[in-house]
Amino acid sequence: MLRDYDNYSFLPYEIINREILILFSLFGKENKYLNDIQNEWFEKKDLDSFRDFIEISFEKNEIQEDKIVNRDSLSCLLRLMAMCDCFYDYQSMYDATFKFFVDSKIQTMDQLQVYDFAFKEFAISLLKGFEEAFNKIRILKKYEVIIDEIGSALRQLKENVQFHIMIDEFYRLNDLISDLLDILEENDDGNSEFESDNEVILYNFAIYYSTKFYFSLLFRELIIQQEEKLTKKVIMHEKPLIMEEELRVNETKLVSDLPEDIFYRTLKN
Repeated sequence: MLRDYDNYSFLPYEIINREILILFSLFGKENKYLNDIQNEWFEKKDLDSFRDFIEISFEKNEIQEDKIVNRDSLSCLLRLMAMCDCFYDYQSMYDATFKFFVDSKIQTMDQLQVYDFAFKEFAISLLKGFEEAFNKIRILKKYEVIIDEIGSALRQLKENVQFHIMIDEFYRLNDLISDLLDILEENDDGNSEFESDNEVILYNFAIYYSTKFYFSLLFRELIIQQEEKLTKKVIMHEKPLIMEEELRVNETKLVSDLPEDIFYRTLKN
């Protein structure tokens, strides 16, 4: 049975609810930019206007008031931008794929359901943008090893068009970009400000794409989970990012000193 995107449209809102809770817990209640973001999101929950708001608010709070951009605030901006872009891009691809399936009167294409055929097309588009950005990076010596591994994974993805291989390599690439981000943050020495322009570019690249890869894969797992509920059939035995996301939220709740209303608004539809 073909299902349109409305069957999954609630998932991005739940994901953003949780992510704002986690970011707010990590970077603290004193961050004015994050306060503006969480107020805007929980008051309106409008994905389209929120994408614009996070940039406008960043400029107001971080660019106009301070010549030095705070790394925490920039991390939040890039992460939320990538999430919004991920959901918008996938929805656009899903809507086009669904229309094609309906017009062609087919249930599957290349043995893929609508959601996975849409993901394949989404992934190809994401990889194209990723490769263009990756090729523009000036490689710093201390990051050569991880950059070479990312380049190798990217070549593997370009050489293998089979969907199951693409998915496996997508997870691998997600892990590698996350590793790059960890290395960049380890070199921070407790300083939340930027010093090297090349490292800023690499950091921005890493955080944007690590977020986009992670949440695209998480979104796919959640869609499959929803399909399993609807069809009462097991489609994907292991969903590693759903498990990881649950752990992140539980850890946040255990260590957080946030007021209870933040948690309530996170859980509230």
